[in-house]
Amino acid sequence: MSAWRRPRTWIALLVGVTVALVVWSLPPQPTRSFALTLPDANITRAQFDAVDSEARIFFLNYMSESDDGRIKPVGEIWNPAANTETPWIKLDVPDAHGHATPLFSLDERWLTVVLWRWHPDGHAVEIFDLTTGKRLDRYYAHADHFFYDADGNLHYVRDVGIHDSKTGKVVRRHKRVIDGLEINGFLREFAIHQKGKEVRVYSLATGDLAASATLPSDQMGVMFVSNDAKIIIAQGWPQGAVIAGMGLHQAFIDTTTGQIREEPSHEYGRNQVFSPDGQIQVWFGDANRPAWLKKLLPMLPDEIVRVRRWATNEELAHFSHVTEARFTPDGKHLAMLRSDHVIDVYEFPFRTPWGLIIGAAVLAAAFTWSVGWIWTRWRSRRAISPAPDTPPR
Repeated sequence: MSAWRRPRTWIALLVGVTVALVVWSLPPQPTRSFALTLPDANITRAQFDAVDSEARIFFLNYMSESDDGRIKPVGEIWNPAANTETPWIKLDVPDAHGHATPLFSLDERWLTVVLWRWHPDGHAVEIFDLTTGKRLDRYYAHADHFFYDADGNLHYVRDVGIHDSKTGKVVRRHKRVIDGLEINGFLREFAIHQKGKEVRVYSLATGDLAASATLPSDQMGVMFVSNDAKIIIAQGWPQGAVIAGMGLHQAFIDTTTGQIREEPSHEYGRNQVFSPDGQIQVWFGDANRPAWLKKLLPMLPDEIVRVRRWATNEELAHFSHVTEARFTPDGKHLAMLRSDHVIDVYEFPFRTPWGLIIGAAVLAAAFTWSVGWIWTRWRSRRAISPAPDTPPR
């Protein structure tokens, strides 16, 4: 019989293909991981707020409870290459109502941290050298928003005036109302103007119009603008909805093609993250497992993190036991903070591990074929073995 017609060959091929499919369906593997030492007993939730382009500097916010029951916000800058036991820089967040916002300079030589607080002197601004970890400066400013312009200069906004962050000098004034559209908020270096469904995005540094769009509903507001302002993501209620009885919706808008995708929001009081170009969404939601599977495998997590391309609804990967995620500013890495305080760093876009898939398939097929060959040889030898002589009576 030809070798290709033997059952063990087909069984080996089937096992190889099955193993290849299983390995292909597994979540991507991180390129590197860092285990951070955080106070498990006293921590309420760690928020993963920023990561640099090389995925080596991480900024964490969390709430810590002292022995006497007081809650205090904590801001920490971690450099795992230097130390994973203690934070590289520990910030003094003023009080329980304060929080810290990190801003990387464009060349990522410095990290600016704004400590928002209610104080007569204003909010505290601290600037750190990311090469040495030393604090370079600290000053105070009354501000509504901070941003870096294209030249790498730090500015803040106060009463629609654009101020130099160091000197406080007004460098330009942004109009509160433009063509009937009133300013509705700030996102990074952009000012968002809205009237009803009409939205315009202006550059805070120059005042130039960066993008415009028409939202599906006048009960929506802009929550994200991509770095190039080509993608606008809004959230709110559908047009004419009774707010108390309707779930949130999201609208994904490509301002260059006019494509609009509206769908029920995947996030309601949960975290979601977008890539810098706005094409990829990372959202935290229910695993939606059937009841019988939950009873059969109760150890499976109830929540998972999905990474998808929103324009086509293509799921790129999903993960479990992840509490926070953040893209690097260049979008080339995705960092995830696990529930055990380990940071996993993935190259992005995810790469299909063809070498691992093919290798696993070949090994599984070869092992299966070898077992079948050994089994066949053993049966053949038993079949041709002579019967033992019968002793005379």
